[in-house]
Amino acid sequence: MEILTVFRAPDVTPRKLVDCLVQLGEIARVLNGHVPSLKAWYLTGNTLDEARQHKVFDIDWTPTDDALSILQAEFAGSWDRAHYVSIWDGNDDDEASVSMEYLISTADSPKEIKIDFNDESTLAKAGMVDVVAELASSTSASYVTVAPYGYFDRQAFPDKPGAGWMLYLARALKTKDVPEAGELVAVHGADGKQLGTIIISVADDVFSIDNPAHLEIAHNIEARLISNGWLPRFVDV
Repeated sequence: MEILTVFRAPDVTPRKLVDCLVQLGEIARVLNGHVPSLKAWYLTGNTLDEARQHKVFDIDWTPTDDALSILQAEFAGSWDRAHYVSIWDGNDDDEASVSMEYLISTADSPKEIKIDFNDESTLAKAGMVDVVAELASSTSASYVTVAPYGYFDRQAFPDKPGAGWMLYLARALKTKDVPEAGELVAVHGADGKQLGTIIISVADDVFSIDNPAHLEIAHNIEARLISNGWLPRFVDV
């Protein structure tokens, strides 16, 4: 299962590396609240031993000095181009590991935060909703998608975000707006105002691309959103 967050933030550039790691730390905190085993994160490396050498967060989920120094050295001399920050949970079981990747682009380009769960049962629906809400509110996201691997090739419109299992849009929506959805969850900012809505296609099960009924629901949601002009093209984000 993959969570992909896309957002515009001209003030977020590689020079704001500390702020970006703080954002990832808050996401890791939410994940740990639902999955206690996700308590340590490491910078990725070329070997398994190397990838377990550098912890990213202290016990309070703030960035470690070690991780900061490693990444600052990596970014040195190229602060004005895009960089990736890749971290993982240290689980050497490829079928169960979790990773996060932050694309810190230049001021005029979209940013991305991606979370990959190799085991789709790692995070239940409630946890997934909380993580999506944290991502949406902390980044002022244009959209957030949650979908199994392979859904992109199965979604109805390849030039736009897919509904998948969950789709966050920065728009207040009600049931009458998307009657095909299994559930809608409002996302609010710190001031209590609604920032947007998480559209859940299948509320009583984990979404599967092998289930024709799940695909039909997601496709119908995508068609509904497009017919109302609510689903952006990738190139317009």
